[in-house]
Amino acid sequence: MKSTEKNPDLNAKHPYFMSIGSEYDNCYIEYYSKPSIDEDDRPFWKLRANREFPDIKSFRECVSPITRSIEFANMYLPSSSYVKPYVLLSLISQHFKVLGLLRSVEALIQETTMPLLDKSQNTSSQISYLIQKGVLKAENFWNLTCPSNEMSPNDIKNLLENEIASVIGFVPKSTNEGMSLEEEIHDSKPKIQRDNDGTVLFASINQLIYLFTSEITPEIKIVYESFLISYRSIISPHLLLLKICERFRMCHEEDDKKGVELTFAFFRDWIQSCFNDIEPRIMDYAREFAEKELPRYFKFSYSSLFHNNNIEVLNPSLSQFPCVLLGDCENRIWDGTFEIHELPPLELARQITLWTSKVFYQIETPELIGGNWGNPRMKHRSPNIVLLNSHSNALGNWASHIILSGCNYEDRLIKMNYILKLIGKLWKMNNIFDSYSLLGGLTHKSITRLQSHWDSISTKGNKLVRKLEELIEDPQYRELKELQLELAIRGPAMPFFVPILNDLIHQKEVETFNEGMVVISKMIRTYQHVKEFNMFKKSRYNYLSVHQIQEKLDSLQEINGDYLYQLSLEVEPKVSKS
Repeated sequence: MKSTEKNPDLNAKHPYFMSIGSEYDNCYIEYYSKPSIDEDDRPFWKLRANREFPDIKSFRECVSPITRSIEFANMYLPSSSYVKPYVLLSLISQHFKVLGLLRSVEALIQETTMPLLDKSQNTSSQISYLIQKGVLKAENFWNLTCPSNEMSPNDIKNLLENEIASVIGFVPKSTNEGMSLEEEIHDSKPKIQRDNDGTVLFASINQLIYLFTSEITPEIKIVYESFLISYRSIISPHLLLLKICERFRMCHEEDDKKGVELTFAFFRDWIQSCFNDIEPRIMDYAREFAEKELPRYFKFSYSSLFHNNNIEVLNPSLSQFPCVLLGDCENRIWDGTFEIHELPPLELARQITLWTSKVFYQIETPELIGGNWGNPRMKHRSPNIVLLNSHSNALGNWASHIILSGCNYEDRLIKMNYILKLIGKLWKMNNIFDSYSLLGGLTHKSITRLQSHWDSISTKGNKLVRKLEELIEDPQYRELKELQLELAIRGPAMPFFVPILNDLIHQKEVETFNEGMVVISKMIRTYQHVKEFNMFKKSRYNYLSVHQIQEKLDSLQEINGDYLYQLSLEVEPKVSKS
């Protein structure tokens, strides 16, 4: 009888790697438990060769289509992803086991015991690193393999080959690089256009880099900051790094000390402002450039240069928090036997604001560029915006549902007034976003038709609803935008950011290039909208989070509108017209 030690049960040792299935597992055990007369029976040749001759195994992994397909992945797992890393790795380990790549499974398990961050952490194998690289670029390959009427099969093939080459570590020379930086700067017809006042209207990539590293005027400063926000829609990080290196060497050869300083400043600002947006492979090249070429001019700490300065750590004192108000839920808060609408409106408003602000503050600039939140295939690129939109719908549905689930007319009226008070508290906290989320619940067709209930609502409650509705009647949201910007200057505020997202989507539809040159006006307007969005992150809310309440808010789910309407009909049936 063959021993099963040659094919260890990896699931038993590492329970987070899921079983392929009971049917497969039974067949697997039965197959490998069959007696064999010849130790070198054919099914075991490959296993023995892989185990006893590591060079053969290494060679097979280099040329195996399966291994190459894993290398299609790009860079790293996003910090906020729909699929948890261990689930993804479990699925991959299952696929490896089906193919009999047991050594690959073992390597994957060994490597995933350490953080999935950098290839330098493991010198023997790169399997987990390459898997990480595949996640971020998955949609690129999907797009290139979908039928297209705009590109010929040959064009698609070339693009796919370039994409594969860049992911597995070989970066071919781009066919769109055009003229080098030095050639274009000294060209008799530079690719840059200005208006009569000297304002830059259009410019090539090379000209922009030259402007940023020559002299920073107030006009160029705006273009400079705009470029750092939206550069990925114009140039790849790899090509941008090459051009920065080229410009630095030009300044060095020409003994242009000011150019050297400005080029270093541009390099530093790009690295630090776009830290989370630059792939580890490109960051490795940037570190190599900094270590080899910058010390001749600058003395600085490399750890501070290649450090994520965008992480903000807040440690407020407990004495700074207002007192938590639990009302009648004080004795039930610890065992979770309470409903959030039983809390005082003020405390629930605080907890809702904390929940929303926590997600809002995690929104980074790349999420705002490209309108990905509205594209079903690209939503994963804007996870926090998608989460807030979903939670907004769920909060509105919750408001509708608790009203309709009232046991009688008086109970429903009490709950309607509770929601109105809650909106009032949120509005006073400058939480415009959640105020409109709850307003969506009150203005849902299942609630607006309850005329007998609305007739009993106080004048104050009706005025609040009407005030909020008037602010969003203007398709351009002009009055609401002015109000929100004023609130952002005064202190913490949570904006109804639909107007800003609409503006960003509008800019996405504007052409990025004109005759091969970047349209500067589009870049600046995108920057202004992102800057407007980020204004609301400058001041933070200072309330004490109650874990049990936050869990209840986490668990809110969207409710089908037809179901709510059916409940409404049961509460207040339609009156037939005679």
